[in-house]
Amino acid sequence: MSRKRYRDWLSEAMEDLSVAAILLREGKYGASCFHSQQAAEKASKALLLLLGRSEPGHSVSELLLKARGEGVEITEDHIRYGRILDRHYIPTRYPNAFRTPSRGGLPMNTSWRRMQRRRSEWRRR
Repeated sequence: MSRKRYRDWLSEAMEDLSVAAILLREGKYGASCFHSQQAAEKASKALLLLLGRSEPGHSVSELLLKARGEGVEITEDHIRYGRILDRHYIPTRYPNAFRTPSRGGLPMNTSWRRMQRRRSEWRRR
């Protein structure tokens, strides 16, 4: 992929971040968490493209570790936040992502509010 495409990835990341904020205001916590993860993933891929690397995958923490390997100052907090966001890639979208209904139920009914508030703080960092 062309290095010049980093702007496209960054624009898409900003769009996902905007959508996450709208969903949060509407109380759609699971969907907001998913879009927060997507924003971080796409921003990480934009950074790697800017560095001349095109990386597959969806793990924010792994993408950040690759950027760190390229000399970018990525802190342990960034990696930790990335790992937490990674947890929202699958379970926020699929009704069968949880083992049993008693352990979370449907994504839209799951208590994502506390987690989403934390994600909102991290997005600003």
